[in-house]
This record gives sequence, structure tokens and C-alpha cells, in this order.
Amino acid sequence: MIRLGVCTAADNIDRAARGGCDYIELGFAAVADMTEAEYGRALSLVRNGSIGVEAMNGFIPGRYRITGPEADIAPIQEFLRGGLARAREMGVKVIVFGSSGARKMPEGFTDKAKAEEQCAQFLRMAGPMAESFGMRIAIEPLCYREDNVINTVSDAVRLARNVSLPSVGVLADYYHMLYNKEGVGGIAEAGALLWHCHIARGDTRTVPARGDGEDYKAFFDALRAIGYNGRVSVEGRINDFDAEIGPGIALMRELCG
Repeated sequence: MIRLGVCTAADNIDRAARGGCDYIELGFAAVADMTEAEYGRALSLVRNGSIGVEAMNGFIPGRYRITGPEADIAPIQEFLRGGLARAREMGVKVIVFGSSGARKMPEGFTDKAKAEEQCAQFLRMAGPMAESFGMRIAIEPLCYREDNVINTVSDAVRLARNVSLPSVGVLADYYHMLYNKEGVGGIAEAGALLWHCHIARGDTRTVPARGDGEDYKAFFDALRAIGYNGRVSVEGRINDFDAEIGPGIALMRELCG
């Protein structure tokens, strides 16, 4: 059965539960960069919450370089160790690798094949580390406005197959797929490699709402067609948490079938 959640802060964990969410999704780098006091508070909120933290996004901050002439994954390892230890303590199962600030090709660097291989090198390092902490990594394709390396689900699938590790799979994001006009065919291509999903309304990047003109049904139909039983997180702007999350999650539960 598909589990439904929302990308939000630990402070909202009980509000998310009241809205029908099965879990929340936190920011990995945000948690990794917390002071001990800040992390202690967040961990207490999670441990006392009525649902858990099952996923994290915002993996690698832009202060690190994964692609380009100054790419260097060595300094990332220490950051990962601390962050993964905290993620494990919070109960995280999957980490999303979008991280456009770190992975997009910098200005003047145009060798996309090289950039893809640099991303593969990063994942060959990070994948086994995540696995050692009991987690997997899902490669997130991003819209062309945000990234210039991995934009479609097919791109992510190709990279995951190149890396060829049991700890590295892919993500499908309704918003980015719609922006890039790629359709939902990549979901079938991903198949068993699809480990996580994000969703938001295409024009406003807000919480899905009944009658907002989006074809969410096609997205969920494609997920059901491959027997997907992972997670789908709302990832977008939330103007009124209590008013929007409940109806949005209820709509998605109907579409899950």
C-alpha cells in the first residue's frame, strides 16, 4: 500500500498526523547542520510524535561540489557520516538526492557526460554509506529550471543502472515531470527502481486539491500499474497547513485505489 506524507519541519509532525499523513519528510542537510541543542529538540519532537520521519530530501548542500572542474566528494564523507547517524536515529528509510546546488553543472562547464559520471562517482561513495546506516538513496530528477544534469525519470534510471548498487534507486516527482513535459512513461521504465515520489500542483507548486485542474489520476494510475508500494510526499508551498494537508491527503488516498 502506498504511504502518503508531507515535506515539512519536525514542529508539524502532529499536525501532519491529524491531516491523515503516514509520515513526514525532513531536510537531510538541515538536520545534519543542526547544533546539538537544535537536533535534540527535533529528535524529541519526532520520538514523541504520533507518526515518524521515513524520508529526507535536501541531501547535499550547495557548499559542496559534485560536478564541474572543482568537484570533490572527499569532504562530503564526514558530513554524510554525521547526517546519516542522525537520520538513522530518526528512523529514516530513504534519502532523496536532488541537491541541485551541489550537482548542477557550474557556469562554463558543459560536459554533461562527465557531470553524469561525477554524480555516479558520488553515488558509489554515498550509496554504500547510506546502506550501512540502513537507508537507500533515491535519485530525484529536477526540472530544467533547477538542474542541467538529471532532469527526467529516464535520466535517473540511466544513472541508477550505471551506478548499479542495491542502495541506489530513483524518484518520480509529479511537479518536475509536468514542468518538463515528460509524461508518466518514465514510471513504467523505472519499475522496481522507483523507491520514492514527490507531488505538488503543477502551476503553483502547492498542495494537490480537488478540482485544481491537474491530472493526478494519471500519475497514480502509472504507480499502480507497476505495483508501487512506496511513499508519495507532498513537496511544495503550504499556505495553510491545517486547511490544505487534510483534503490533499484524502484526495491522494482516493487516487491510490
